[in-house]
Amino acid sequence: GGREQEASEGSVRTFRGGNCTEKWFDQVVDHFSWKSAAGAQGGAEEGTWKQRYFFCDDHWSKAANGVRGPIFFYCGNEANVEGYVSATGLMWENAAEFGALLVFAEHRYYGESLPLGEASHTPYGLRFLSHEQALADYATLLRTLTLPLPAPSPRAIAFGGSYGGMLAAWFRFKYPHIISGAIAASAPVLAFEGLTPAYDFESYWATVTHAVSASTHTPSSSSSPSSSSSSPSSSSSSPS
Repeated sequence: GGREQEASEGSVRTFRGGNCTEKWFDQVVDHFSWKSAAGAQGGAEEGTWKQRYFFCDDHWSKAANGVRGPIFFYCGNEANVEGYVSATGLMWENAAEFGALLVFAEHRYYGESLPLGEASHTPYGLRFLSHEQALADYATLLRTLTLPLPAPSPRAIAFGGSYGGMLAAWFRFKYPHIISGAIAASAPVLAFEGLTPAYDFESYWATVTHAVSASTHTPSSSSSPSSSSSSPSSSSSSPS
């Protein structure tokens, strides 16, 4: 995009992993419109909107030559990003050891990051909801965050799970000059029809069902070995 601007500061928030500053960044609505790139004014696609992200720099190290530690970048997925700030333990657990800055970006159309305001979730407004636009948001945000830093720019690693993991992997593929690596957890990047070998949807859902059943099952006293179903009372009451 041709109209990146400075991020606006928000409040400092305390999460389970540490403190983060809530910030806002001016994004273009449509990264792939020639009018947006030229700064032209017109329809909704030429406008800008405020993308929310959390900036967590408690552990961000700085070498004697001014070079900063790496950036751990969370690719927000289909929910309010605050939940991922609290739940993404892997980033927090490794931040101090690597001297890393943590950035949690909110996916467009979720949480408080609404490209078209109240009209975002109308059929007309949803035309700018795509993973391509979301990845361009992340690339623009991350590039702008690193531009003021002394060379060489810090390495950035993308993190994400499920759909967010897909975004992390695709981020590395599509923007290798911005992202140095990706940790894509439970990312079904091959879960599409038409691939060879074919994706087995039935096995996927069978695994999900088994995992959910195992995590929610609580053994009852009636299923213990001490309660036998072969007692005379139970056998006499069974239908013949």
